[in-house]
Amino acid sequence: MMKTEKILILSLLLVLFSSCFKDIEQENEVLYSEKGLYVLCEGTGSDNNATLSYFSFKDSVCVADYFKGGLGKNANDMIRVGARLYIAVTESACVWVVDMTDGEGIKRISLTDSQGNNRKPRRLTSFGDCVYVSCWDGTVVKISVLNNEVVDVCSTHGEYPEGIAVAGNKIYVANSGGMNYPNYDSTVAVIDLANFQWEKNIKVMSNPQTLKSYKDKVYVLSTGDYFVTPQLSVIRDGATEKVISRNIVDFDFSDNRMYFFYTGAFVNPSANKDFNLSFLDLDNLDALPVVLHQNTVEGMVMPYHINIEDGTIYVSDRKLSSTSGEIFALDKDGNLLYKFPVLYNPSKVLKKD
Repeated sequence: MMKTEKILILSLLLVLFSSCFKDIEQENEVLYSEKGLYVLCEGTGSDNNATLSYFSFKDSVCVADYFKGGLGKNANDMIRVGARLYIAVTESACVWVVDMTDGEGIKRISLTDSQGNNRKPRRLTSFGDCVYVSCWDGTVVKISVLNNEVVDVCSTHGEYPEGIAVAGNKIYVANSGGMNYPNYDSTVAVIDLANFQWEKNIKVMSNPQTLKSYKDKVYVLSTGDYFVTPQLSVIRDGATEKVISRNIVDFDFSDNRMYFFYTGAFVNPSANKDFNLSFLDLDNLDALPVVLHQNTVEGMVMPYHINIEDGTIYVSDRKLSSTSGEIFALDKDGNLLYKFPVLYNPSKVLKKD
C-alpha cells in the first residue's frame, strides 16, 4: 500500500462516467489518497463477492475492489472507530478490522458460538473502547477495540436481531424475526451499557429492522410484512415516546433533521417512479415532510440506503442486485453533486479524512 501524496494507479479502466469520474479495477497496487469515501458493497446473496470500494476526492477515481483478499460473503454493516473500520460479514461469520488510512486488513475476528456455529453478525455500533455486534443467533457480541477480541455475549431475548445503537446508558437492538415469515418478532431489546445485561424488551410494530440513534433518542423503523405503511417508533430512556406511520425505506440524521427516502419497490418492483427524498424536523415529526425529490434522480434505479457524512447525503443505488451499483452524492437541498460506480449492492458510505 503506497502512502505518498503521489498517487500510483496500476489498473484497468472499466467505465467512463464523465471526464471527472472513472471506475478503476484494482490490480497489484492500490489507489491512495488523503481524503475520500469508503463504500461497503454487500455482494450478491451468499456469493463470495462482498467488497470495500474507495473513492478519491482528489482524483475523482473509484477503486471498486479496494480491500485485498476479499471481505467474504454478505457484508452487512460498517462503522468507523478512530482510524479503523469494523465490517460485519454475515455468511463469513466474522468482523473485519481495517486500517482506514490505507485499507489494509488488521484482523479478522471470528464470530462463532461454542459449538462453532456461525452467529451471523449483522449490524454494528460502538461506545467507548468497545464495538457491539447484533447477530442473527439472538445475541449481541461485545468486542474490545484495545485487542480486537470478543469479551462478552448477551442475549436479546428475541429473534434475528438487526439494527443496533447506543443512546444514554443503554444499548438498543431491533429484534426483527425477519427470517421467521410470517411470524415476525416485534420487540426492541434494551441492554444496560455498564454491566452488559439484558433488561427488557419494548413492544413495537412487527419486523423492526432499521434502528439508529440521534442525540438521546433511538428511532426504530418497523416494516411489517412490507405491504403496510412502515411505522417509526421514537424511544428515549428505555420507553416509547412517540409512534408515527410514514413511508420510509431508510433514514439518517443531520442538523436536527431526519432525511429519508421511500420507493414503492417493496410492493411493486417497477414502481421506482414513486421514489422521493424528504426530510422531517425532529422537533415536529407530525408535520408533513419537506420533499426534496418527488421522482427518481436521473440515472437512479433502485435506492437502497442513505448515509449523511459532513452534510452530504449519499444515496446507495443497488440498480439490479446482479449488476454493479452506484453512489449518488447530494447536497441538503437534494441537488446532485456527483456520482460514481461501485460493485454489487452498495450500502454504507463513510468518509475518510
